[in-house]
This record gives sequence, C-alpha cells and structure tokens, in this order.
Amino acid sequence: MFKPIKYILMTLLLFTCHLTAAPQQVGQDEHQLRIEVNQVVYELIMSRLGLPWKEGGTDDRGYDCSGLIWRVFTDAGVELKRSNTRMLWETLPEAEPDERGRFGTLVFFNDLKHVGIVRDPWSFYHVSSSLGVTRSFYVDYWGPRIIGFRKIPLRMVPQR
Repeated sequence: MFKPIKYILMTLLLFTCHLTAAPQQVGQDEHQLRIEVNQVVYELIMSRLGLPWKEGGTDDRGYDCSGLIWRVFTDAGVELKRSNTRMLWETLPEAEPDERGRFGTLVFFNDLKHVGIVRDPWSFYHVSSSLGVTRSFYVDYWGPRIIGFRKIPLRMVPQR
C-alpha cells in the first residue's frame, strides 16, 4: 500500500528538480524566467492530455507533434515560429548534455518526423496518432529512435 505512494512522491520530487534545475552560468533573472515559462508550459500540456491527433493541428480540436510544441510554448509567451519538426531541428540550438533530461527540452525522433517535450530523463510529452496528447517513456520503442535534443533559447522569450 505504501510503495505506490512512495513511488509517486519520489517521482514528483525528481520531476520538480528537473523542472527547476538550471545551469550555474545562467543568471538569476534568466533562471527565474525559465522556471516561470516551464511551469506555464507544464500546465498547458497537462490541460491538453488526451486531446486528439490531427494532421497540421494547432488547437484543442487536435494537434500534430510540432503543432503542440508551437501552441504550448507560444501560449507560455515564447516567440516561436510555427514550423515542422525538421525546421525546429534546423533552427534551434542543440541542448547541452545536462539539458537533455530536463523539462522543456525538445526531443526529436524517427528521421526528424516526430518531436516531443522532455518531461524528465525517462519520459516525454508528445502527440501520438492513436493516443493524442500523451506521456510516453523512452524504454523499448522510443529510446532507440531518438535523433537528438534541442532547446528553446531564452532569447526567444519576451523580456519583461
């Protein structure tokens, strides 16, 4: 009975650490801005879990993978041009090794035909054609299909 509660608490603790962790070289203002943006992005993803897949979709009637990325980051105040997965890969900077398991980093798959948002070192959010907006784990199917990781630079976030 206590094992599931312990597991849930440990998962929440690990996720919170990844949600708020930032490299030491990032200034305090940038660090705080990243935390705020990530919190909004997380809430926006949570509110869309289970919504359907739709080719070219960018709203709650349905999303494709890059449409979800565009919607949640744009709604969180990030200036991000709507583009396909390949264009995101080509225009965004590569994530540093310590950013690859951090919430908000983008993870790319399958010859740049799919993209998701890293949740933690073990899972990510994306849009599945069969499940819609969902969380998936890297084990088994997705892990071997990872092409790499990109980050949304803070310079794209409007300064207050």
